[in-house]
Amino acid sequence: MSVNGIFRAGLRIAEWATPHVKKWHNEKHINRNEGVRHLQARNYSEAEKYLNLALSEKHSPKHRAEILTHVATLYLKQNKLTSAHEAAAEAITLGDDPASQWDAVEVLAEIQAAQGNPAAGIQTLETMESTEKRQPQPDLKRLATSARQRGKFLHQSGNSQDALAALDQSLKLTEQAWGIDHLETAHSLSEVAAFHGLLGNHSEVQRLLGRALEIYKAKSGYHSEEASRSLHNLAISLEETGDYSAAAFEYERFVAASERQQGVDRSLLATAKVRLGALYLQAGRSAAARELLTPVVTQLEHAAPTPTFRDALAVLAAAEEDAGRAHEANRLRAKAEQLILV
Repeated sequence: MSVNGIFRAGLRIAEWATPHVKKWHNEKHINRNEGVRHLQARNYSEAEKYLNLALSEKHSPKHRAEILTHVATLYLKQNKLTSAHEAAAEAITLGDDPASQWDAVEVLAEIQAAQGNPAAGIQTLETMESTEKRQPQPDLKRLATSARQRGKFLHQSGNSQDALAALDQSLKLTEQAWGIDHLETAHSLSEVAAFHGLLGNHSEVQRLLGRALEIYKAKSGYHSEEASRSLHNLAISLEETGDYSAAAFEYERFVAASERQQGVDRSLLATAKVRLGALYLQAGRSAAARELLTPVVTQLEHAAPTPTFRDALAVLAAAEEDAGRAHEANRLRAKAEQLILV
């Protein structure tokens, strides 16, 4: 047979074999795959059942390490921290490739922080980062993720300046690894901005979120959870610095985006509408405030009393009074005063 004939025969064999190999792989890992699926869906009892079945099967050290990392994540979600720690430590020992080891190390660091020892989590991440940086071609994506996680733990430790430095480092690595206009960069910008917000650095908050929102607008619009959260944080920052007109505009964009989302946080959306209603009232737009908040009050009065419900009643009462409906304003204020918040 000619070289070309052998080559064509090899291609035909590969075409036949590929789906069969995939089928065999899926059947071999069905318990692991089912466990991960249930873990992602937060069906923890089912996830535990399938992952334990997967552990009882024969797997390569690499695959066993991956399963153990999923088990460690599961136990972390359930606050079974001792079992989580044991699973993650075993996964690190078994992991014979950088990817599986990194996943296990990151979970172990999360577990250590959850055990009340963020310093240990920071040390775990720094050790792995040092190892990665010594490689001929360090994986910038892994280093970016680790720096972000380390910043979170430093913040938990009360070390705000080092936390900010770690998050800034994570942002720079993210830009290098994914590109300055990538969605992952937008997520990183939003995260660093949120931390600046905690420190009261509103000029940085607004600069970083402005960049993030330009990326979201170009790539996916404002209807993703990450984009709408950025809109909300920008609105809060603008309101806190007294730029009420701009804040109202961002709240409006947040409300519009959130109402198109599946599984939106309804309490956060209600709070944003109350803040927007207050800004409308401040701008002399009492009719807009009434239109916005009347359905919010109807929605919230069927749930347990909350500060948001009380604030909604108070703002709507002021709007009714502006409209000359003193009786309705007094009724709403009386209802707000009678609320017993738990």
